[in-house]
Order: sequence, then structure tokens, then C-alpha cells
Amino acid sequence: MNSRFSVNDLIYRANKRRSESGESTKAQDYGEILDKLQRLIAKHHSAELAEVLYSEEAEEKLKDLIMRYLNQEQLVAKDLRNISELVDAIYYDMAGMGLLSPYLQDEDT
Repeated sequence: MNSRFSVNDLIYRANKRRSESGESTKAQDYGEILDKLQRLIAKHHSAELAEVLYSEEAEEKLKDLIMRYLNQEQLVAKDLRNISELVDAIYYDMAGMGLLSPYLQDEDT
């Protein structure tokens, strides 16, 4: 994801600050967030994602859903301050090969 201005990132950072101050739900481990998002997206969007599974728009569609649910459910990861990093990590674990995905896409590797 790009580094330009992002309303979603502002929402995530506000949720993160509220979490750290104890005002709202506390930050969760990455695995808990991944599990919850996998269940939500599979339950509500499996047919929709199946339609675009092998198209160029599949990555964008899934990342949009991940971002939407992160903010809608006010999910905050303990170790990540940036929503883009969290969205990418969840996307790679849901649709790619997890930690290997960035390396597989890197031509220098």
C-alpha cells in the first residue's frame, strides 16, 4: 500500500491511541486479528471473492475488505502502528504464502 494520506490510517491510529489509553478495546495479538478477519470475510464475502479470485482486482478487493473490517471492528494490533503494514501482513497470510510472499515477488531474491 502507498504512503500517501489515508483516512483509514488516521482511524487506525486513533483506535490505537484509544486502545493504549484504555478508552476502548485493547490491542490484540496479530494471530487473533487474522483469525477474526478470516472468519468475518469468509462468512460475508466468500462468493464475492470467488468471482474475482484469479483476476487482477482480487488483491485490491481483499485488501479493501481487510481494511474495512479492521476499522469497523476497531481491531488494533499490539506491534503495528500503521494500518498499511497490518493490511499487507493479513493479506499475505490469507491469500499468499505468508512471510514468503514479499520475497517471492522481489526480483532480486
